[in-house]
Formats: sequence, C-alpha cells, structure tokens
Amino acid sequence: MKGDYGKRPADAAKQYHGFGFWQIDIASFPSFISSGKWVDPGAMAQPAVTAAYNCGEGNVNKALEANLDVDSYTFAKDYSKEVFRYRGIYQNL
Repeated sequence: MKGDYGKRPADAAKQYHGFGFWQIDIASFPSFISSGKWVDPGAMAQPAVTAAYNCGEGNVNKALEANLDVDSYTFAKDYSKEVFRYRGIYQNL
C-alpha cells in the first residue's frame, strides 16, 4: 500500500511518501523503504516504528538512546503496546 502522493519541496517530481499499512514516511525511514521491507507486514509491525508513527522518529530515537521504552514519548506512554493489543483482539475476531 502506498499513499501520500505528491511533490514536496525537496522532491524532483511527484512521488509516494507513505508506505505500508502504517504509512511509514520515506523521509523518516529511507533505508527501510528502499530495502523493500515495507511490503512485509511482520517487518512493518515493529514497535519502534509504531511508536514513531505516534510521537515522531526523533522521540523514539531519544528513547532508544536513553535505554527507555520506545513508548516513552507516545500519548499515554503506551501507544505501540495498545496497537499490538488491539492487533491481537482483531486477529481473534
């Protein structure tokens, strides 16, 4: 799944900027996107990526560098945990 199609100031032409179910932004995770792993749902479901969706890549990096939980800067400090909790619920429906 690709989304957020358009031309940003640094782009030479229109392109997709969001990739996969969580619309991981190519500007934030260029090596992940170019690796092609964004098409693998398992790879896309990483907690740090999920947390970054909520609070931003920089905040997740700060948390990781300080040996804190990736959710330390997310809303209610449990965003990725809740996403994965709901994922488990939906899988059992």
